[in-house]
Amino acid sequence: MHRHLLLAAAASLSLVACSSESEADETAGGSTETTAPAATPEEQKLKAFQDSVEKAMGDIPPEHRDAFQKEFACEIERNNASSQPKEIDASTIREITARLKAGKAAGC
Repeated sequence: MHRHLLLAAAASLSLVACSSESEADETAGGSTETTAPAATPEEQKLKAFQDSVEKAMGDIPPEHRDAFQKEFACEIERNNASSQPKEIDASTIREITARLKAGKAAGC
């Protein structure tokens, strides 16, 4: 549970900190990756989870990123204080983004 929270938090911080420069670097650079050995089902599941979180983070409009960081931190605090914490995943990120786009920030 905490591992997923840490992964989601790390993904959010790294993606929010990135600017459009990283996208330009990705399209300009060649493929330097080597082929990896076949992944186990657990590794594939983790990769899919990370990819969906990264996609959700990429969908946050730049003008909402600062507010998203605050809302995300509050969501983690509320979740950790809950008697039945839920997994913080891409759907949680999309819910926060939708609230921000609608102008309905929950606040702390």
